[in-house]
Amino acid sequence: MGHSRKKNCLAMALSLAVAWTLVELVLNALESPSAWSSGAILGQELPPRRIIPSIQLPGPEERLASAAAWASPLVVGGRKITFGDLYGIAREDVVLGHAPLENAVSANGWWQTNGMGARARSPTPEQPPDGTTRLLLFGDSYTQGSRVPQEETYAYFLQRNSPGLEVVNFGVDGYSMGQAFLRYDILKDRLEHHEVLLVLVPAADLWREINVIRYIAEGWPSYKVNPRFVVDGGELQLVPSPYTDLSEMLSENRPHISQALRTHLRTYDRFYFPDRYEPNPLLDHSITYRLLKRWRAKRKQRELKEGLFEPDSEALQTTRKIVEAMAASAQSVGAGFALTILPGPGDTDQFVRDAEYRSRWEAMSDFLCANLSTCYDLMEEFSGLSPDTLDLGYDGSHYGPSANRAIADFLRIRRRGQPLDQMIRLSGPG
Repeated sequence: MGHSRKKNCLAMALSLAVAWTLVELVLNALESPSAWSSGAILGQELPPRRIIPSIQLPGPEERLASAAAWASPLVVGGRKITFGDLYGIAREDVVLGHAPLENAVSANGWWQTNGMGARARSPTPEQPPDGTTRLLLFGDSYTQGSRVPQEETYAYFLQRNSPGLEVVNFGVDGYSMGQAFLRYDILKDRLEHHEVLLVLVPAADLWREINVIRYIAEGWPSYKVNPRFVVDGGELQLVPSPYTDLSEMLSENRPHISQALRTHLRTYDRFYFPDRYEPNPLLDHSITYRLLKRWRAKRKQRELKEGLFEPDSEALQTTRKIVEAMAASAQSVGAGFALTILPGPGDTDQFVRDAEYRSRWEAMSDFLCANLSTCYDLMEEFSGLSPDTLDLGYDGSHYGPSANRAIADFLRIRRRGQPLDQMIRLSGPG
């Protein structure tokens, strides 16, 4: 009986080995070379993936010139729209990672900056006009007004419809709240101002507070190492980029990344999963094993993103410390501070129909606003809008002119201190 069982086990093991060998042969036949990883099967990149692809990346001048490239097939009003029109024109910055190029204008004039780097048609003097309240606006691409012309951003509508208010738009495409705070600290002593408004879009922004290379977290074609903040012993600490610019980073990490960069990523980028980026010299010969590593890394990334709204998450803990530090920084120069929590496209519908999501959003909002004197969560206002009002930008992402007009109206009413039950509900494009 024992001998028979051993024979059956041996036969089963042999059958599994033959089946595994056949699977490996088929997978090897399907694998193709890739500039982004050890190989790809049917378009799916296999680990270990490269932090920097083995392709020629554009230099600084080429990156600036790419803003003038046509964003095919986008045509608006009979005119070809460029990447600069949609995203703006950026330069590298040793402290911030990147910043808007000053005194620049995109091909069709959709995007323009002044000497301060604000998205504006005219200079921003050191002092505001007499009798004018100056509000400095900080945030990410939603605040910059990406994907719409200058005169269709909520910053523009807010100033146009608020007599006596000057809005200076310092939003930047791709920014974390940490980068927005750093930008404010650089600018705050150069401009007299009365109010500071930081706008957070949770689903778009929270992950950036625990990430340093955007390519690692979201696959963006951005390989520079960004600054980020960490909370250590209850105190907020800045972790600057270890490189002055992208060229230095590339020169020190090609063809293989250095141990210094690997250590930096292990320590500060929560989307850097060893399963995805680090080789196993022995087991990586098996494509089956590499597929297993890919699955494990995708599961970890999904779990990390699902937990971003939790009050005990590193992303939310760090964001609250950043917001509180920015509020204190504004107070130090005699300016008022407000945080605005802005729902992104799709958030409102999920908030209305999904009780669990609604509970998570409210817990996240309460946590962020707990220690602030002024905090606007616009979810309730957005929940009362008709779907037609929440249009999208000209490339199908971000918010369009109607939604930006609604955001400006809500901010204008909030600044007046009116209770929610007295707010004017918008029913469509106005």
